[in-house]
Amino acid sequence: MNDIGFKQLYLISKVKRYFRELKSIDIDVSKSSFCYIPSYGLNPGNTKLLKWIDSKLINIQNIKIILSHILAITSYHNYELLNFKQKQYKYLLITWGKKKNFKNKKFIDTLLNINSNINKKSLFFVIYLEKNLPKFIPKNVILIHKKNYSRSLLFFFKELFKNLIKYRFNLKKFIHYFSAQTIFAEKINEYLNVILRKNEIDKVILPYEGQPFQNFIISKLNKKIKTYGIVHSILPALPTNLIKRKGSPKYIFVSGKQQKKILTNYLGWSKNRITINKSLRFKKSIDKSISGSIFFPINLSNTNRITLNFNNVLDNFSKNYFPSLKIRNHPAMIKSKIHLKLKKNLERLIVKNKLKINKKLNKRLCIFIGPTSSVIEILAKKFHVIHIPINPILDIYDKKLYSGLILDKKDNFYIYKKLNQNNIILFGNKNYNFKNLKII
Repeated sequence: MNDIGFKQLYLISKVKRYFRELKSIDIDVSKSSFCYIPSYGLNPGNTKLLKWIDSKLINIQNIKIILSHILAITSYHNYELLNFKQKQYKYLLITWGKKKNFKNKKFIDTLLNINSNINKKSLFFVIYLEKNLPKFIPKNVILIHKKNYSRSLLFFFKELFKNLIKYRFNLKKFIHYFSAQTIFAEKINEYLNVILRKNEIDKVILPYEGQPFQNFIISKLNKKIKTYGIVHSILPALPTNLIKRKGSPKYIFVSGKQQKKILTNYLGWSKNRITINKSLRFKKSIDKSISGSIFFPINLSNTNRITLNFNNVLDNFSKNYFPSLKIRNHPAMIKSKIHLKLKKNLERLIVKNKLKINKKLNKRLCIFIGPTSSVIEILAKKFHVIHIPINPILDIYDKKLYSGLILDKKDNFYIYKKLNQNNIILFGNKNYNFKNLKII
């Protein structure tokens, strides 16, 4: 059982050593696409983890992921800065947004639990994620907007030759920087400089994930500007994306004592730079209707193995163990062929094992597939939790990092149990919001 925890600690130390090695050869780890190393998602940094876990692991898929990030550069040619008006602001909040975030002539940031009316000195720098613009944009909200979803080979080759010349044909630097994530980071920094030249910004605040654009823009800020990263979600099972490196914010906020302990003991953060707050996103309230849900992750692989392991789940329990089961696909993957295939496979097994489903059972239980921090949220709300990992070392929460958890391994799936002293997350309440952090 503890093999998972030891391997996770090994990978954390491996990432730290990797950053030191890159720094010694003058690689900017704040913007390199290979230095954003989350344990989830299809990105170049994640391929490093997979390689370190098993040098033979899905090499072809890793190459495809890296190439897709290079080819994605073609789509970064037509961004624009919208609604920029000269005015003196003190606080800059850098975040993401969609059309649904604009309501009643306000921008509402659900990650930070804040709206654009917080005060007159706050400017919102919103990376807008949709083509169609909102009808009304508040005067203190600036959008980074992609005009359309076209691609440009001309832009691609301009960036290619620009990078080759800029880094004097240094192949290592070219490999680290010629990626959509790095190109995007540099583009965001250019737009940000336009704003910083016109305003005397004292503080920069952002929902922090350790993405290259976040670290790169922070690394380029005037040292007098205080930077605050709000970890808006629960730490992932393997939180390598939050290892402190060049461009990390000066101060960071997390929503639990265990999370602070992990940041200080393993991820390189100073204790006096970390603040524990109640969660801005996750509330104490419980949606009982989610009981019996089978949650899919955004990225799926090995659907045949997942199907087999789900069948193991059904086989391992009596007919009175399960409430009525229902599949909840990831909202961004409703039309994904691989997700629909898995959905059909699991529904077939549910029907086949209908005698094991007790529709009248009043029991809180959820099943999770792949990497997700929702495991901890639901566990803290006293649900029974079953986890079917895609890669256990990346997906499973282990007591080596998260003390207070009890974890039982069955036939390629895991059952979590929560101890009373476990304090991984502090839930917010209805009235708890960004203002409670007292940053501005």
